[in-house]
Amino acid sequence: MKLLYVVDVKQLDRNGLQGNREFLVEVLMLRLLHHPNLVNLIGYCADGDQRLLVYDFMPLGSLEDHLHG
Repeated sequence: MKLLYVVDVKQLDRNGLQGNREFLVEVLMLRLLHHPNLVNLIGYCADGDQRLLVYDFMPLGSLEDHLHG
């Protein structure tokens, strides 16, 4: 039996202003917060200067898409 789990992956800008400490705080906060209006954080990757966040897939687009159409 094959299980298929679709996710969204957010890759943070390596040249952005968010440092390692801020990234880890974001991960910890998203792991602690649970609300019907928040996308569930499944996991993350912090390897070298690579920073990835893995979320449940939301098929209706992003909040930015809905706000700025």
